[in-house]
Amino acid sequence: MVVRYVHGLTKRELEAVGHVCRGLCNKEVAWEMHISPHTVRCTLVNVYAKLNIHTRYELLMWAIDRGLFKRKELEAVEQQIFDGAMSARLQ
Repeated sequence: MVVRYVHGLTKRELEAVGHVCRGLCNKEVAWEMHISPHTVRCTLVNVYAKLNIHTRYELLMWAIDRGLFKRKELEAVEQQIFDGAMSARLQ
């Protein structure tokens, strides 16, 4: 089996990135990918390490910067992630 890498990520990692960039939580990503939420967490930890990022917002910006998603399509998701991060800081 040949594993192909795009931007240093496997096909499954890119699939997880796509779901996260659509605004899905880990449980929803797990449902979509037919894997456990724990596997989603591990996948995202690996993605973050490979990309040297730390947050979903940074992941979204990484995906947009590489043309994997169009900014216009993801403006609502970007705002949702930003709002969530800000509310977490205020608590």
